[in-house]
Amino acid sequence: AESYRREVNFEWEEIADAKGYDIEIRGLTKDGPGKPQVYKTKEALWIGKLTPGKYTMSLRSRDIRGVPGEWSPPSEFDVSLDPVKITLPAQNAEIKGDDEKEISQKFEWSPVGGADEYHFELSSDDGKTQIIETVNKTTYTSKIPVARNYQVKITASGLNGMKSESTTVAQFAVIGKKLAL
Repeated sequence: AESYRREVNFEWEEIADAKGYDIEIRGLTKDGPGKPQVYKTKEALWIGKLTPGKYTMSLRSRDIRGVPGEWSPPSEFDVSLDPVKITLPAQNAEIKGDDEKEISQKFEWSPVGGADEYHFELSSDDGKTQIIETVNKTTYTSKIPVARNYQVKITASGLNGMKSESTTVAQFAVIGKKLAL
């Protein structure tokens, strides 16, 4: 989880007659700002990779002689984890069960870089079924009642308390075995 780095890009308004820019990025920890990393760019754009966490960013321009101007005040920003991609069940799936009361349903999602656990939440539209779990793998299986519509929500979390930039939501229905008349 620690080696995952996510692409980040910054774009800013060009400064007239600037021939380049310096961008200073510092990781924020509970002890304050970390060691600065300074990058140079000729354009009003910087693209790089950072580990999920909290940071500050400052900019300064350089004139035609290469002389730097003043640093801008630091701006805070977060690098979140990617959203979870649910692979099972498919969005809006109609799952046919072979039982009149419940089925064993497997949930799967793709691993998220930098995540070490996932917050899993399942609820039925009638409110009778509610499952909330924190799991450290990319699958979860549970018995759930048939003849219900469900919503599943999954969020990844990892280093420095960072979470997915959004919660992934999927809906599906479970249809039970035909009842004997």
